[in-house]
Amino acid sequence: MELSPVETPVGSVDSAQVDFQKVERDLDAQSRASGEQRTFLKHAHSPPSPSALPGGACSPALRGAGLGARDEGSVGAVPAPMRLPVQARPSDVISGAAGSAGSAGASADAPDAPPAKKALTKAERRELQERQRAAKAATAGAASGGKPAPFGSKQASTGANASASSASEPPPVPKQHDTTDAAKLRKQRLLERTDVQKAVALFAHLPQYEREKSISLPAQHACQIHPVVARLGLQYAEGVIQGANARCVAMLNAFKAVIRDYHTPPAKTLNRDLESRLRPQIQYLVDCRPVGINMGNSITWLKATIAKLPAHMPEAEAKEALCAEIDSFIAERITLASAAISALGASKVANGDVIVTYGCAHVVEEILLSAHSRGVSFRVIVLDARPHWEGRALWRRLVAAHLHVSYAGMHALSYAMRSATKVLMGAHACLSNGAVVSRAGSAIVALCASRENVPVLIACETYKFAERVMLDSICANELGDPDDLVTVRPVRAAAQTGAAAATSGAALAAGGALAESVDGGANVLACLTDWRDVSTLRLLNLTYDVTPCELVTMVISEVGMTPPTSVPVIIREYRQDTISAR
Repeated sequence: MELSPVETPVGSVDSAQVDFQKVERDLDAQSRASGEQRTFLKHAHSPPSPSALPGGACSPALRGAGLGARDEGSVGAVPAPMRLPVQARPSDVISGAAGSAGSAGASADAPDAPPAKKALTKAERRELQERQRAAKAATAGAASGGKPAPFGSKQASTGANASASSASEPPPVPKQHDTTDAAKLRKQRLLERTDVQKAVALFAHLPQYEREKSISLPAQHACQIHPVVARLGLQYAEGVIQGANARCVAMLNAFKAVIRDYHTPPAKTLNRDLESRLRPQIQYLVDCRPVGINMGNSITWLKATIAKLPAHMPEAEAKEALCAEIDSFIAERITLASAAISALGASKVANGDVIVTYGCAHVVEEILLSAHSRGVSFRVIVLDARPHWEGRALWRRLVAAHLHVSYAGMHALSYAMRSATKVLMGAHACLSNGAVVSRAGSAIVALCASRENVPVLIACETYKFAERVMLDSICANELGDPDDLVTVRPVRAAAQTGAAAATSGAALAAGGALAESVDGGANVLACLTDWRDVSTLRLLNLTYDVTPCELVTMVISEVGMTPPTSVPVIIREYRQDTISAR
């Protein structure tokens, strides 16, 4: 009876198997003649398709070896790929497939496979690496004229024993950031200031100086600095002028004095030469203390205002126009903006509210005084922290205005937040991603308020809005004097028993010396005065931190009460108004 192609018996594939084995024997002979060891890889000869076999089908043995069709019921199906070990040979597979089909003599003609290479264990690989390092060290020693070190010695084992040989030496300070920008800024500065001796590695890219009794300006730069700017820089360095608005207003008034005393050189124009005269003034202020984001925005605005002056305008008229523009900027963007913010913020204060604030912000004080003048009955909790204790000044002024005020340290934050209904804080800057840069500790207050579902209101003028993004307070910040963390708050002389003695004993046990100085009739306790002599101790005094956008409920500015995500919209609108005004 004639069989259909699907019912082709197994013996009908013997001719195809013989042909394939003949090809393999030829390949083995060629590889032996060339002296190379042949390894069957993925791109070896493909198995014969079922259509090439007699009857168009494949045997069960070949199908079991991976050479058959994917679907037994389909005659012309695509054959499945054959997956074999790396060092396996097609003759072994063919011989195995033929043996399972009853053809045991097919594998007798194929040569034996070479023995597989034994995989190295982890210990053997490590030993091999150590021998390679020792051989490399011996080669380097022979090249330098020295004797090669034997395997296992300190000179040879540079990997495992290097840490043991340097265990007695103090570990070097790791570089967490690229200090290229810091080196560039160091070359640009005009003042010769002493860099801090024990800097924290994570903030080594930020400028930080030692506290000095006097700051001297080199003779080659003294003629470039205006006396008003020189006095203002010393006030910045000594901390006489504090606050973002106060520093910015003082800077703009100093620039007005520079503009009035400026005279255009021959063959030059005021709108091009005045900016070059202001550049050393700005650099001097930066050397005394890094400028804030709001001050940077004011400097950018002043440069743009100078650049758009007509070149044919007389010098006297141009200087008067610039001084008038500066006065207008101070009045509109700072003074009147603070008044508008105080009116808007006071409307959010209701009877029975408990307002929690942190530090001392002038605009926050104006909001609270404006709400009190309207007859609103509320309570204020002023939180404060080291090292400057700015909240004390706000607390005194609010008490003098007959407000119900409570004063607490940062350690009482969670307790104060239980009764709070609103959190009202100032800001150093508002960024495009909605984050708020403010005094260090503001982010903790906002986080605690968010956990208690207390709304966080930020009072900030629009000239502090910056078109930049900050995700943390590490890349851009200002480092304060670490010695400010050493001096603790004044302690009464009568309290130098009991708890004060225990504090002194604990400080001495920690390795620091205690020093007492009289300041205003109260003993000031200074601990860790010798912290620079402790090799493992470093002090970090951060000035600002970044509050994420998710923790801020509303930003109160002179344009209204908006969410923090609207900051880039306001920046864009102000830019369009400036372009249209030109």
